[in-house]
Amino acid sequence: MDTLRARIAREKDFSERQQQILFGSLLGDGFLPATTRGHQFRVNHCLEQKDYLDWKYRELKEFTNSPPAIAGDKSLCFFRIVSHPYLDDLRKLFYPKGLKIVPVGIEKLMTPLVLSIWFMDDGTKEGNQARLNSQSFSKSEHENLRNAMEASLGIKKTI
Repeated sequence: MDTLRARIAREKDFSERQQQILFGSLLGDGFLPATTRGHQFRVNHCLEQKDYLDWKYRELKEFTNSPPAIAGDKSLCFFRIVSHPYLDDLRKLFYPKGLKIVPVGIEKLMTPLVLSIWFMDDGTKEGNQARLNSQSFSKSEHENLRNAMEASLGIKKTI
């Protein structure tokens, strides 16, 4: 059932900051499942990252119908954003053939906030190195990410 809150949310535009949070999350743990109205954004994190999930929720709250929840097995927490036309556009960008990819033109999307979100989702610090676990992306996608991080942020990355 469509709620008034969902109808109002679909009329709003995402701010640039909110878009960057979505981009970083989609490089990491976020995904865009289909709904009867298009696509919604959903993100899952382990319970140890609940404070981080709560922060994402507060940033995107105006596009949600309900607060974060704990999954049935109590190992994950999650929230979702209502179906929104902008999410349909993101789905085409990040899932052109059904599987998540690194979008062409990622250098235009890469900002310090996008990288921070992606790192919080999939990163780890090992000694003096920061690592991003991005095994689901192809070698050419990794090369695009490396080039985007250097061009946009001045960060030199190895694969």
